[in-house]
Amino acid sequence: MTRAKASITGQFVAHRIEMIESPAWRTLSLSGRRVVDRIEIEHGHHGGNDNDRLPVTFEDFEDFGISHKSVAPAIREVVALGIAKITERGRPSESDFGRHPNKFGLTYLPVRRGTRWHEPTDEWKEIKPLEEAEKIAKEARAAKDERAVAKRRASPRKPALKNRLPGVKKSSLQGEKITLKQTRTQGKKITLQSQGEKFTLLSISRERVRPHDRAASNPASLSWPQRGTAQRRRRVEARVRVKHQHLQLRVFERVFGR
Repeated sequence: MTRAKASITGQFVAHRIEMIESPAWRTLSLSGRRVVDRIEIEHGHHGGNDNDRLPVTFEDFEDFGISHKSVAPAIREVVALGIAKITERGRPSESDFGRHPNKFGLTYLPVRRGTRWHEPTDEWKEIKPLEEAEKIAKEARAAKDERAVAKRRASPRKPALKNRLPGVKKSSLQGEKITLKQTRTQGKKITLQSQGEKFTLLSISRERVRPHDRAASNPASLSWPQRGTAQRRRRVEARVRVKHQHLQLRVFERVFGR
């Protein structure tokens, strides 16, 4: 076989046999292995040049197949076993602008700083017996950041999406299975009937009566330039109202099911 046929054409991450046979790698749980795989994918997306500066969000791990409750324990496990490390701690925020994800590094890959490449640190080599690796992984998965837990308990929790939909008069929907039976439009209202209870959604763009709207309702009293401006304004407002109503219908179909 020639060298050209034996080469790998796509992106890949090399795993040394020494690391695969190590107790740290053999102890990894399924969610821990998926965490490593997702960080490797991010490493490939950055062209293999940004190790130790790989931003991976909580949602990225969930989209990759890790359950919500397993993401944090899996990250602690991988870091404790010395396979990956968190080089920069992220911080949560109520807005998307103040939120920053954790930045990760893989200890078995070289790191580029400026124009120089540095050898892998290989912290996983420090764990020798398999029993020690299993104990470290178990303790890491069970350990929790007490400050994060206390902060989470102290902060007011946001209601679920079903309870935050605009115009829903009944907010106690948690724990209830909603089955959409009938949907009908009545003017500016969308009424949902479910299990004998009625949930009324008020339109976001409710019609408001303004002084200039009253004048525009009688085009004959306006001059021709004013009449054309009022008509264009009414057409635009009508299109916006229809667009908002269609958007609300799509949201309700996704949340309640159809």
